[in-house]
Amino acid sequence: MSLRESLTELAAGRAAVVVRPLGAGEAIEIAADHRFTAASLIKLPILAAALDSGLPFDERLPVRPAVPGSGVLAHLADVADMSARDLLTLMITVSDNTATNVLIDRIGMGRVNAWCARHDLTATVLARRMMDAEARDRGVENLISAADVASVLCRLADSPFAVGVLEAQQFNDRLPRHLPPGFRLAHKTGELRHVCHDAGIVYPPAGPPVVLAVLTEGPTDGAGLIAECGRLVFSALGRP
Repeated sequence: MSLRESLTELAAGRAAVVVRPLGAGEAIEIAADHRFTAASLIKLPILAAALDSGLPFDERLPVRPAVPGSGVLAHLADVADMSARDLLTLMITVSDNTATNVLIDRIGMGRVNAWCARHDLTATVLARRMMDAEARDRGVENLISAADVASVLCRLADSPFAVGVLEAQQFNDRLPRHLPPGFRLAHKTGELRHVCHDAGIVYPPAGPPVVLAVLTEGPTDGAGLIAECGRLVFSALGRP
């Protein structure tokens, strides 16, 4: 069975999958344009828009008020401000929600959405800040698709800073679960109730890097499904 056939069978009705080589090669797209609740994958276009905006890495930004959820800043009492570089790092490596909100306020929600529109991310919308329960109760949600995630990662692959922070990701229970020796993975996860995503750039020992995005939503073992998609892709990339 081919990789396309195996992924199609595994994902059927449960996930969207995109496998997109950064060099020559045919892409695999399964439900690629389906819109999902973005969860923390929305932090990828925020990162891309921040880098494109020319945000100075050494600019100091206030880190209060803090919000709960992923990250560490909500638990630090004596930090009043932080560099943009460190906030971007925290937003990706530990998915820090406070850092993300600081960056949204600094860059501007409109500028992030304009960046998405300019780069044809037709399914992606940054509609609210992190942990905005009131907005969520009104049905306001951040949205994204597997195709859009793959497009953002293809652009971020040219940024050593972006690849570095993605490779330092601390949540590694999904795509990296079956990562073979000699492979590298620069990735970002997303998770809410009944939402489980992971997407990244796979660097095999030989051959060009490959962007892999797996998005799931609904009452399924999302983490296990994503891990199995990763295993299939890694196995295919490791064949002579």
